[in-house]
Amino acid sequence: MMKASDFVNKTVYLELLLGEFYLYKKPLRMLEYRRHFLTIDEALDDFSLDDVEFGDNKGIFLRSFPLSERLPVVDASRNMLAYAPWQYTRSYIDGSGSFDDYLKKFSSKSRATLRRKVRKFDAGCHGETAFKVYSTREEMKDFYTLAREVSKLTYQERLFDSGIPDHPQFVDEMLALSEKDACRGYLLFCDGEAVAYIYTRILDGYIHSYDRLGYKPKFRKYSPGTVLQYKVLAHLFSLGQPFIFDFTEGEGDHKSFFSNRKMLCGDIYLLTLNIRHRVLVYSHLLLTNMLASLTRLLDKLHLKMKIKRLIRRFG
Repeated sequence: MMKASDFVNKTVYLELLLGEFYLYKKPLRMLEYRRHFLTIDEALDDFSLDDVEFGDNKGIFLRSFPLSERLPVVDASRNMLAYAPWQYTRSYIDGSGSFDDYLKKFSSKSRATLRRKVRKFDAGCHGETAFKVYSTREEMKDFYTLAREVSKLTYQERLFDSGIPDHPQFVDEMLALSEKDACRGYLLFCDGEAVAYIYTRILDGYIHSYDRLGYKPKFRKYSPGTVLQYKVLAHLFSLGQPFIFDFTEGEGDHKSFFSNRKMLCGDIYLLTLNIRHRVLVYSHLLLTNMLASLTRLLDKLHLKMKIKRLIRRFG
């Protein structure tokens, strides 16, 4: 059931992307619906702009809203302009069983590959490896220091600003969450050196939100991201308590590979009906379609992955 506390005034963005790379972000001041997608039981029809006092806000933004089927990208049939440019499969792990049960989702070949990668990492580190879990306030301070050293070397930070942020606001928020037992840090070490991290927030005590991850590029050949993910999941299953490991918005090979559940979701902008918003939506849709066509062309010419690797390396 919707509550006023589920909404927050926030600047959200209407983004233009070429593949996974941001080209432009149009800021929009909106009321954002803040419920986690697995806890939402409202339907899109439950949302209306009638009689809502928006002030400077342009409408309502529904992030990763669960869908029973794909929506029209643009729909003005509800006395509002509903724009759903991004509809995607959101992946997560239902951790209600055992780790052995979870591993059965993989083919025998994939299970063997995972174990081989763990052995290869151990061998590359001469057996001097460690996996550590951080949760308390003092532990999270240590995690931040070590993860920050990894993050500043990653393409996630250089290109997407999605590493471990180097600013006090993030640290303060992380430490506040740690006092509520609402975050975790995970680090993978090789010969005493931190080489990969995963940072998660914990929602409602059991939903682990996969917020930030990265690894040092020089260890790429040892698949540290995959090895760390494997160890994090083995740890969570070992606790013997049901959990959800949410891979958050968007799609990707890593998310698809490790997940055992999927749900169709969409990012939906519910805008007031006026000429300015119509121009904004249809121009954004036109440019998005043009960029998607360019991405498909690069893929057809077998250039997409080459360009992506170059950007990640030198971006």
